[in-house]
Amino acid sequence: MAPGKPLPLSDALNPAWAEAMARFRAEVVKPLINDSDVLTEAAWGKIIATFTPYDIGWRRKLARQWRNLGCSGIRAILASGKETITALIAKDKALEPEANAIAVVEKLIRYHRDLYGLLNILFPSGIFTAAKKSRFSGRHFIFGQRACDLCLTVEDPAARDHAGLSGTYLSVL
Repeated sequence: MAPGKPLPLSDALNPAWAEAMARFRAEVVKPLINDSDVLTEAAWGKIIATFTPYDIGWRRKLARQWRNLGCSGIRAILASGKETITALIAKDKALEPEANAIAVVEKLIRYHRDLYGLLNILFPSGIFTAAKKSRFSGRHFIFGQRACDLCLTVEDPAARDHAGLSGTYLSVL
C-alpha cells in the first residue's frame, strides 16, 4: 500500500482481515465495480456515492424513532441502562477477590518462569551453583569489584525467628 496507489483486496492482506475483505469484495466491489483485485480511489468514490442515500435514509429513520419516543421514553431507556450498568459493576466488584488471586498466581508463575533465567543473564553463568558458594560471604554477594547486600522482606512477623537463620538482612512490614 502506498499513497495514490490502488488498495489490494486479495494480496498481502493481514490474515485477521482476509475473511472480511473477501466478503466486502464479493458483496460490494463485485456487484458495483466488477470483479477486481484492487480498489482504486475512483471506485471507492463510486461505492460511497452508491451507499450515501441509504446512509441518509437510515439516519432519518433513526431520528424519527428517537422523536417518537419523546422525553419520557428516552429517560426510561437511560434509567434501564443505568440499572444494568450498576448491576454489572456490582457483579464485577463481587469477583474482585478472585481477580486479585489470579493476579498473584500470575505473578508467581512469571517469577517461576523468568527469575532464574534473568539472574543468569544479570550475573555470569555459574554464580548460583554449589561449586561457587565462595562468591557469597554471609550477607554479602561479591561480584567483580562490587559487594551487594542481600535483603529480604518478611511480611509475617512470626517468621522472623526462622528468617534470621538465613544470614540475610530482613525488612519487616
